[in-house]
Amino acid sequence: MLYKGLQSLSTRRRRTAAACALLTLLILASMLLSGCGLVGSQVNLDHYISVTFEGADGSGTAEAVFDLESFRSDHQFDITVNASSQEAGVAYLMTSDSAAGFMYANCVDFDLDKRSGLSNGDTVTVIWTVDDEKMKDWFNCSANYTALEFTVEGLE
Repeated sequence: MLYKGLQSLSTRRRRTAAACALLTLLILASMLLSGCGLVGSQVNLDHYISVTFEGADGSGTAEAVFDLESFRSDHQFDITVNASSQEAGVAYLMTSDSAAGFMYANCVDFDLDKRSGLSNGDTVTVIWTVDDEKMKDWFNCSANYTALEFTVEGLE
């Protein structure tokens, strides 16, 4: 009788362990499928760019800034380095940045079509240079971005 009780307990433990293992696998699978690297994430770069103007009307200047801290914060869980890309993995090991910051540094750049000699009413355009292929290969990610236009205003 005691032996049968021990055998029954062992079976219950095996079932509990199997159920826990299955639950763990389901949780991991749902994390991967919800944007943690297996299914591609999508980021909108336009949300993080701003342009400021200063100086005198006719000789004003423009400066564009990407809000990298907000980008890192907003995408800390949905951008991951693709484990199957050895090149990305090796490069990522040499940085202390987040995956989102690492992606920005390796895949995203921008410039303005005009930076100086600006007057109120002029239009300045942000021109993106994005390595879409590397973004896809290294991060399983894609980006939305447009040639954003800003109207110069506030010059003295």
